Amino acid sequence: MRLWYTPTLRQHDVGVLFAGETNVMDQVIPPGTTFVTHGLCSGQCLRRGMGDLTKGIHVFAYVLHAHLLGRKIQTRHIRNGVQIGWLGKDSHYDFNYQQTRSFSEERVVLPTDDIVTECHYDSSARKNVTHGALSALDEMCFAILFYYPRVNMSWCTSHVPLRLQAEVVGIPADDNKSVWQYQKKPRPALLSALGRVTWNATTIASLQQLQMGRQRVSCESADGHRLIEASFTAEYPVFTALNDNDRKCPVH
Repeated sequence: MRLWYTPTLRQHDVGVLFAGETNVMDQVIPPGTTFVTHGLCSGQCLRRGMGDLTKGIHVFAYVLHAHLLGRKIQTRHIRNGVQIGWLGKDSHYDFNYQQTRSFSEERVVLPTDDIVTECHYDSSARKNVTHGALSALDEMCFAILFYYPRVNMSWCTSHVPLRLQAEVVGIPADDNKSVWQYQKKPRPALLSALGRVTWNATTIASLQQLQMGRQRVSCESADGHRLIEASFTAEYPVFTALNDNDRKCPVH
């Protein structure tokens, strides 16, 4: 390893932005299937984070991150209802082969843009629900973007509220109430209720459909302060998507 340093400061400081799914137990991946989650970095959060920086930020590198169920990750860059490119794409994601990748041409993200990170999972070998959390046996979904000039924004993520997911998979109202309080008693009530769900094509499709709807946004500064109130929600953006055109090698 070589580390380079200089007594001459660069013109800009570099920032790091996490764009994807908020890492909470609200992330639910049903067992025995393939499933896709969608994390929103909404224009509302970008505008709040960039402030007066109307010319936007320059993204020059990225790391894509999921855990053991991850098979494909792609981050869409959307402007005025049209996907204008990728801010990261790996059609053959491998947890054991993660790396920082540099763009041959920097991507400029404006405060009016939207970013959507999609994580494709394969839980066919599991019998129980997988949640978002820190263990490699749990899951995550991030695009970690390296950019300049640095602004006071480090987290631009979202998740589908757990209560909505409980409703569409048929968890009874009484159980749903206890699931909603999972932050006070994390796993018992949540896992107990979800463990009684009959996972079939109908319940999985209902859960998948929620990913394309309204989500709760997490928009935070580098020091952990909220830039938008905790209850803020955003709709999944309507846009014209680029064709995936999966290649043997990731797009750089």
